Amino acid sequence: MSWRCAYLFCTEKHVPGSGNLSYHKFPLDNPSLLRKWLQAMGQPGFSPRRHHSLCSAHFESSDFRAGLQRPLLREGTVPSHFERCTGGRQDVPLPSGCARMVPHREYSAPSPSPDQPNVQIVLPAAQLQAFTGAQDSTAKHDHTYNHECPKDQVKQPEDSTAKHDHTYNQECPKVRVKQPEENLTTARKKIKVLHANTACYPKKSRALEDIIEQMREKNLLSEEAERKLQEFGNLPQDILKGCTENSAAGNSCGRRYSEEMKKFSSALYYYSPRAYDYLGTLFAMPIVQAIRQWLKVVSGWPGFTAEVLNDLKVQHAQDSPRERLCSIVLDRMSIRNACEPDATSGRLIGFVDLGCSQDPDDADNVPLATEALVFMAVGIAAPWKMPFGYFLNAGLSGEVLKNLLLEAIHCITECGLSVVAAVCDCLGANVSMAKLLGCHVHEQSYDDLKTFFPHPQNKHQKIFMIFDAYHGIKLLRNLLSDKGALVSSSYGTVQWRYIACLQELQDVDKLHAADELPRARINSYREVMKVKLAAQTFSSSVSKALKFASKLQLRDFADCSGTAKFIDLVDRAFQQLNSINPTAKGFKAPLWPSTFHHQVEVMEAAGTQLMDLRFADGRPVTEDGRRMSVISLAFTLKSVSQLAHMLFGAELCRYICTRNLTQEPLEMYFSCIRERSGCNNNPSAAQFRQAYQSTLAHAAVVGSKSSCVSTQLEGISLFRSQGQPFSPFTKDITHEFEEPTAALAQSILDRDYFALSEYSSKVVGYIGGFVVKAISRRLHCADCAGLLIPDTVSSLLRSIKDSGRLTEPSRFVHAAMHAAEMVLRQTTAMEKHSVHALALNAFQEFVQQHKPKLQACRHYTEDPCHVINLTRVLQKEYITLRHRQIVCHFAKENCGTYIRHMFSKRALFGQ
Repeated sequence: MSWRCAYLFCTEKHVPGSGNLSYHKFPLDNPSLLRKWLQAMGQPGFSPRRHHSLCSAHFESSDFRAGLQRPLLREGTVPSHFERCTGGRQDVPLPSGCARMVPHREYSAPSPSPDQPNVQIVLPAAQLQAFTGAQDSTAKHDHTYNHECPKDQVKQPEDSTAKHDHTYNQECPKVRVKQPEENLTTARKKIKVLHANTACYPKKSRALEDIIEQMREKNLLSEEAERKLQEFGNLPQDILKGCTENSAAGNSCGRRYSEEMKKFSSALYYYSPRAYDYLGTLFAMPIVQAIRQWLKVVSGWPGFTAEVLNDLKVQHAQDSPRERLCSIVLDRMSIRNACEPDATSGRLIGFVDLGCSQDPDDADNVPLATEALVFMAVGIAAPWKMPFGYFLNAGLSGEVLKNLLLEAIHCITECGLSVVAAVCDCLGANVSMAKLLGCHVHEQSYDDLKTFFPHPQNKHQKIFMIFDAYHGIKLLRNLLSDKGALVSSSYGTVQWRYIACLQELQDVDKLHAADELPRARINSYREVMKVKLAAQTFSSSVSKALKFASKLQLRDFADCSGTAKFIDLVDRAFQQLNSINPTAKGFKAPLWPSTFHHQVEVMEAAGTQLMDLRFADGRPVTEDGRRMSVISLAFTLKSVSQLAHMLFGAELCRYICTRNLTQEPLEMYFSCIRERSGCNNNPSAAQFRQAYQSTLAHAAVVGSKSSCVSTQLEGISLFRSQGQPFSPFTKDITHEFEEPTAALAQSILDRDYFALSEYSSKVVGYIGGFVVKAISRRLHCADCAGLLIPDTVSSLLRSIKDSGRLTEPSRFVHAAMHAAEMVLRQTTAMEKHSVHALALNAFQEFVQQHKPKLQACRHYTEDPCHVINLTRVLQKEYITLRHRQIVCHFAKENCGTYIRHMFSKRALFGQ
């Protein structure tokens, strides 16, 4: 990097390593000194900036003082050595670096004045010949060009007269004009700097590609996300390029877009047309009509879509055998009875159509369609899915479904994929289809079930029939709630009343034994289609709550151990069929070859127990009309275990996430269809076709969670009301509580509290462990931490629920929680009391009961008192948690009967 002097006539520049000159910045922070510098320079119109500097040649040697690396200026120093070309009457010596260039200007010459004689530049003959071509040449034009002043001398002529109408300015300019060589040097330096700045870009790009590859190898980045990053890598460049081209052309249309730009535009318009319109006002984006034309590459008519099949063939041509493994999922979606014509083709859509749309003249005897049967291919060992066809129908028989499924298997096989499973729900037509394909479904024992049929193109290859686990768990819940009791050969009588009694106990005590069992799980007849209600009814938390109530020897829970064990069995089986996380542990883990023999034992035990269930009168459930309530889960358990055994034996899979063997991907796709129709759960056939086209044009569709998908519960922050981490040494929290009047405080202390029941006391202690775990993360006092450490054995509920991560509260914490719970129960109008007031009441009650013990503590006499502050924080966090739960329970009790789901189908499909 080179530095130049800011003085006009000084062209000295600093060369790194020379050390002959030093450069000094202008005193911009000292206005008075800056004015002196500018007056000394005598350079009108010059305004110094931060990058301007003067070289050391313009200062006296006495103006400097010693510095570490270079000489420094003394305070108040003003430069004094400035020599300029004045154009005066006498010769003025110029610095060696002063370039005297005269700018090209023309103007009318004023009359010569005797007081101001003309100035003539005298040049040597050789130099004059170089500039003019002849020494005695005369000017023949009104305007001539000014030449560079020679570096030898400037002489004042003796006699000179104006020979032209216009005179010429022979003075040196006040601005510096760079030579072409200097411009070329500067340009070369800029190019060098740009090359240096951009030289690292290819290296960074390769490094980022390596990082993406490492993330994919460590299962931190899915293949779909990696593909998206590669597809949209050059997207910002394309957008800015489009803006530049359109600006240069003067219009906003008439250009070709890259494939990346087309994919991005289609995806953005798919998710939000309004966001796309806004982005179109900022950048040159394709118009909406162009996107609609791009979407027409997919016909979208009923049948197997040829464009999708061709795309599958191309996309998976280079895949490994593991990535080609897939299953075919089929399910129905209800549509509205409506017939609409297609404007472009003139065909009608809305009638029953199995691949050949009707002409207007052929629709006389064809009924209107009531549902759309959709086929989807889902990867088993790789995260991909794609719908490849649909059929409009008003109800299909098992024979028709069989032919459609065989044709779907043939189409997917022609694409180079390997079909190893077919997934559907256990409706009557689907069961008939499975039986026609060769499966044994309606059997009496688990061993007699046959869960596979031969491949239509390869008789030695097996295709396993799998019934949807979500549908099976709903059928089992409905069977138990309707019949009231089922008899198991290993667990005795399984009764629904124990689950209802558990709900009543929790409603009375207003405390839950760490389970998710609201009233909606009991009154499931209003929302029979929600899987999460059935899955949480048969959950391990409900089983542990029943065991806890049984060990407390409560009268309503005598002999409920069999029901708890059966719920545990169903929960483990369902977790085996619903694994999604490759790193999960326990029964939520996927199927691994190393642990597969243990997982098979659990699945076989669950399937055997389900097939052996009987009614209270002794009749086997497998002989009843509702036999698919138990056969569906048992059939699926056996089919999944045999499929995993085949894949692990052929070393085609490292692990299997069994959620890919359910209807969940297709249900998510149905959610996208409804969203594309404006959140319409009753679209017409034409709307379904339009949504089908748009979703196929957009890869990796992600929709909102439907009612068939189990959602994850979000945790509740207990420290929302606390601004900073708690520290007994530094924080005084007494100001956080509002002090009530003395009469109110005395009335609170004089109340007679009822003792908590044993059930409530255990649950309060369990919640106290959760509060202790949250408080201990912010606690820095060793003595206060000792108050939280338990000195007794674990509580009953914690011993049942503990899997190694629960915290046991001490007796001190349990007493504080007990006092807070009693204050909450005695407060009748909860909405009139804030959390601060309730916490103060609980603290006063606790101090009144345990004052002698508190005085014996080490920190009781200190100010601030650690024990007092710790008690307040514990009770406040407990009351905050319980206050939120009580308010939610109050809102649910007063919201009335929720009948929307029960009458939704009647309102939508009623004639």
